[in-house]
Order: sequence, then C-alpha cells, then structure tokens
Amino acid sequence: DKVSQDRGVVCYPFLNDPRQLFLAVCDGHGDSGELVADFVIKSLLSRLSELLSGKAASANLTVPIKKAFVEANDSLKDSAIG
Repeated sequence: DKVSQDRGVVCYPFLNDPRQLFLAVCDGHGDSGELVADFVIKSLLSRLSELLSGKAASANLTVPIKKAFVEANDSLKDSAIG
C-alpha cells in the first residue's frame, strides 16, 4: 500500500476577491512525492498571495505567476525535502 502523492487545493475567494480563484493540482513523484506536492502547493499559495496582493483581477498576471513558480522551485531545492 502506497501513500497517495497527489495533492490539490481550491482557494475561493482568492485574496478575498470573489472574482478570483486559486486552483492547483500537484502530482508527487519519488520517495517523498507527497511531501513535495504539499510543499509546492503551500509555497505557491503563499507566494502568489504576496505577489498578487493589491493587483486587479484584470491585471497581467503572467509575470507574478511565473515568479511564484520559480521561487517555489528554488525554495524546494533549498528545503530538506528537495
């Protein structure tokens, strides 16, 4: 019996804005895939909240979203998990 390594999250409303929604699905792999998936979801949610706070729902979100993914990846590498 193997622990499910997949994780998902729904955060609505995102940033207290009923026009915004945060959805993520992470597919864990490897010996500690469930820990990686948990870490990535929490990191993305935290970084996106910080980076997007105060931005209008119609703003260009490409740059902050990419930045949040890069920062989550870098944080994972620096963690005990990665």
